[in-house]
Amino acid sequence: MTLTVLPFHDDELFTGYVSRCARALSLTSVVDFLADLRALQADFQSGQPEAISRVAKALGVDPARAKWQTFSRDDGQNVRLAGVVLHDKRLLRSQFRVCPACLRADIGTVLSPKSALNAYPRMAWSIRPVVQCPQHNLLLVHPLEASQPHEFSQSWEAWLQDIVDGDMDVLVPGGAGYEAHVSDVFSGNPSSLGWADGFPLDALGLIAETLGVAKLFGAGRRLADCGVCQTSCPPISCGVSDFRGAEFVFWIQPDRSGRLPVSGFS
Repeated sequence: MTLTVLPFHDDELFTGYVSRCARALSLTSVVDFLADLRALQADFQSGQPEAISRVAKALGVDPARAKWQTFSRDDGQNVRLAGVVLHDKRLLRSQFRVCPACLRADIGTVLSPKSALNAYPRMAWSIRPVVQCPQHNLLLVHPLEASQPHEFSQSWEAWLQDIVDGDMDVLVPGGAGYEAHVSDVFSGNPSSLGWADGFPLDALGLIAETLGVAKLFGAGRRLADCGVCQTSCPPISCGVSDFRGAEFVFWIQPDRSGRLPVSGFS
């Protein structure tokens, strides 16, 4: 049996879509939905192709598209999302941060049980170094209280009124260059970054964070040391020349294998 429940968006994370569909079917959780399909929860959440295909077919979604828009196991500690290889530790696979303004646009002017189901998680929000929305310049936020893992709708339905009222908006100054680049990559229209193109997408985010902190607070500092929640993405927004300050120089050169660039401070 095929269920056509809700529209599946091109930038939506498939695991979040399954959560929305479970709620639309009046089920308590994704776990209940997977049990009804006789799909193993662990296999689905770990990105096993067979489990993803079974769930996708039940919801009337092309299995290839579902695999493209969810965490599919690649090799070792790597997974693929939208064709991009990412390290598992640089992903938020069981939690859902959101941009409040994006969810307001999804919901519309009136919050109701039906319109609440229109709110959906974007793929880019699951990458840890992505910390703000490039469209609205708002910080990505977590639910105000911990919730069940892998449950997007269940995690956020209690806080949607706060979202609609703007109570969770945190405006972040800066260009969000890294976040904009991630969105472009996932939409299939990546811009050329020069030397930065040699880095994996998630690693580039960590480099951006390191350089942003160094630019604001000096070399050798970490984001956790600075009491700030966000910095701009210098290697994309500003350019390497902006990091040649009085106290440090950022350098980059090919490694000996010729595969990826090596960077550092001196």
